[in-house]
Amino acid sequence: MRLIHLFLTDSSIAIDKDNRVHISYDDCDGSFDCKKFMVKYATNKSGAWGKETIDNIGDVGRYNAMAIDQNGFVHICYTDAWFYDSNYGLKYATNKSGKWETYIIDNVKVWK
Repeated sequence: MRLIHLFLTDSSIAIDKDNRVHISYDDCDGSFDCKKFMVKYATNKSGAWGKETIDNIGDVGRYNAMAIDQNGFVHICYTDAWFYDSNYGLKYATNKSGKWETYIIDNVKVWK
């Protein structure tokens, strides 16, 4: 049994025009000390719940926010560098093209 909810710290929820639920959240890599986080997405858009990993490059997902546009595409912004990375940045993910794409919006060195 994996205790992911012990480490789940940030999530965002949105309801689309068809009243389907969309949730973005950060999740642990499953290691004991949970040093790597990733952005995940869950929805019941198909009628059943499904989930997928959106971004697992770096330690990502903290302070995520989500919106659904008028065409039903999902847009998620979130930060990189959860704990001890040397970079701290803002990232953006969307499924507007039909598959998930991620972008670095801003990247700042905060530790030397």
